[in-house]
Order: sequence, then structure tokens, then C-alpha cells
Amino acid sequence: MPEVDDNRYDALNDATKVIYEECKAQMEAANSKSEADLAPLIVGESEEDINKLKKAIDKLKKEKTELRDQLYNEKLQEIKDAYKKWLSSYAQSEVHNLEEEDARGDDVITSMKMSEEVIE
Repeated sequence: MPEVDDNRYDALNDATKVIYEECKAQMEAANSKSEADLAPLIVGESEEDINKLKKAIDKLKKEKTELRDQLYNEKLQEIKDAYKKWLSSYAQSEVHNLEEEDARGDDVITSMKMSEEVIE
């Protein structure tokens, strides 16, 4: 996962959603096509066999849908975790910069006080 800063967070979430929706549409199209291709093959089969086949197909669809949704949610979580990591390191960097600025400011004041004492 690349570094996820403020600019990339929304872009990665949006891209993940687009890919998810495309996958969802392709799966629905494949399901429809397989049902259409299967219809002529089951003509004349007993009702019991047809129900068994439909049940097996529904089970496969459910498993694949759950897998797709799981992958989608895992990717969103990965993006969120990477963003939190970036925010944490960014905040630490900002604190460090402020501490350095404060330290330099104290040195300047001390230096100015010393210069005044030398003059007197």
C-alpha cells in the first residue's frame, strides 16, 4: 500500500468503490448468462434435480458475493489504516518541527540576553 495522505485517501476510496461496482456488475452479468445457458440443459429434468441444481448455484453465488464483499471491505480497511498511519507520522513530524522552532526561539532569546549583558 502506498503512503495514503489527504490527497490519496479519497482517490483510493473512490477507485476501490469503482472497481467493486464493476466487479459486481460483471458478476451479475455472468450469473445471468450462466442461467440462460443452463436453462436448455435442464429441460426434462425432474423438479427435484432442478431444485438441487438451483440450490448449488445459489450457494456458489452467495460464496462468491461474500468473498467479493470481504475483499472490498478489507481494501477499504487497508486504506483507512494506511491513512491513520500517515496522519500519525504527519502529526509527529509537526510536533517535532514545532519543538525545533521553540528550541531555536529560546536560543535566540538567550543569545539576545547575553548580548545585552555584554554591552552593559
